[in-house]
Amino acid sequence: MSRRFRLLKPAFKAHYDIISDDDAEQRQFYVDIKVKPFSKSVPGLTLYAGSDNSDNAPILGASYKPAFSETIKVAFGDPGQTSHVEWEELEKTKLSRFEYKWSTYMPSKDTSDDEDRLTDLLWKRTSSEGVDGVQPSSWSPRNWKLTGDDGVVLAVFTSDKGIGKAGTLEIRADKGADWDIKVLMTLVCIYHRASQGGG
Repeated sequence: MSRRFRLLKPAFKAHYDIISDDDAEQRQFYVDIKVKPFSKSVPGLTLYAGSDNSDNAPILGASYKPAFSETIKVAFGDPGQTSHVEWEELEKTKLSRFEYKWSTYMPSKDTSDDEDRLTDLLWKRTSSEGVDGVQPSSWSPRNWKLTGDDGVVLAVFTSDKGIGKAGTLEIRADKGADWDIKVLMTLVCIYHRASQGGG
């Protein structure tokens, strides 16, 4: 069963809100933005569970983009808790400024022992695949689909130009809560970079 999340960007605020359509009144996630981190150890984006970045809000992920690099380093979990964090890299492909590839372990239907399998994934700009089956605008560079190494579409993001809105993410593959966090975090990373003119 697919899940939908609305990505909101309040005007003049340095954060994103992510709201699940399953409970429209509850802000499930909060993404703090550091416009220009003063240190390499300070993440540009930090994903929190809940409606804010208060001290008691669990950190679910963070991202770092080294200067002059096309690669975004992503931590799944709290990077301050090194024993409970998984590091992966979002790398812009040479074929297109709108494509990002990454690899992660995810449950495989092809194995009987339920072992996770390392899977190559690709966030790719799309004008043919959208939320609700609606064809997104070909003029917007901020519509993406996530595909696996078998070409199956695992998630789609359709942008929204409304004030305070960024778009809607539809996660089609049901791989568990950790998988949803990975999709959310990587999508916010590439959306934010595109909104900053980075493609």
